[in-house]
Amino acid sequence: MREILAEYNDEDIDIGKDANFIDFYTQWLETMKLSVAPTTHDGYSYILQSHMQPYFGKKRLKVRDVTPTVIQNYVNGKH
Repeated sequence: MREILAEYNDEDIDIGKDANFIDFYTQWLETMKLSVAPTTHDGYSYILQSHMQPYFGKKRLKVRDVTPTVIQNYVNGKH
């Protein structure tokens, strides 16, 4: 995620600590739309809607709350 954040200026995506994580990811996905193949964007959209949104959206996490431990717990729950 740090690599992704480093690619963008603050004005491109709302990366404030209080930004909702799913809103942040959705904004990032929209900025990537013209930079990746349509099939890649479709795949990212599917992952967001089918996997990330149900998990992270229900938790209503802010960007500041998404730590490596939170991500690991998410990944562990997918197995």
